[in-house]
Amino acid sequence: EYETGKVKEWASGVEAVSQAKLKLPLLVRDAVNRLLSVNFDNKAATAMAVRHLYELGHRRIGYVGSLMMWGPGEQLRSDGYHEAMAQLNLPIDPLWVVDDRTAPPTGMASEHEYDAVAHHMIQLGNARPTAIVCGSDWAAIGLTRYFRRHGLEVPGDMSVIGHDDKQICRYFDPPMSSIHQPLEAMGRKAAELLIQRTSKPKQNTSKAHGNPPLVAPKLVQRESTAPPRP
Repeated sequence: EYETGKVKEWASGVEAVSQAKLKLPLLVRDAVNRLLSVNFDNKAATAMAVRHLYELGHRRIGYVGSLMMWGPGEQLRSDGYHEAMAQLNLPIDPLWVVDDRTAPPTGMASEHEYDAVAHHMIQLGNARPTAIVCGSDWAAIGLTRYFRRHGLEVPGDMSVIGHDDKQICRYFDPPMSSIHQPLEAMGRKAAELLIQRTSKPKQNTSKAHGNPPLVAPKLVQRESTAPPRP
């Protein structure tokens, strides 16, 4: 019910904007309805992260998604993880998957703290994953900080990869591997769509609400991911 309520709240806000008779062109990111939009391929992004860890030799791969919000983008990132794991025939232990929809079996949903999630992973002992895909860079940084403070080496004991490739990733210790979201490319594409829409509005009306363009992710490997220890 909590997840459904948040998604409905997010969707209702977007729907209200789409229903408003604005005289200005409007473009949003990650829209799922009638609004003109440019979307990042969130599903491909987390799938890319899973495959990166798999190619390094990891087979026990967990997922930590958003603990602060849940919308279409977060859902697609979670879907990308699950689909990639299935395609690679890798096991998914429910104890390895934590996001804001997760109540049982971890009970972490109400805490909204990545320290609690990291503690949960440590408590799994030898049953914990050897690598974690995170739905955001903040999740990756939060987990890594806690792991290192409590005796786990990253990437020695646990590889961690983030999502978005925020600037802080390159300066964090260790520099954080992440999936790059090309905001500049998305901005250029958004400008192109708006120019097309405003220059010939009648001709573009029928095409404006079709499938929005998807911008591809890019893996940026730094020092937080490495092969698992034997």
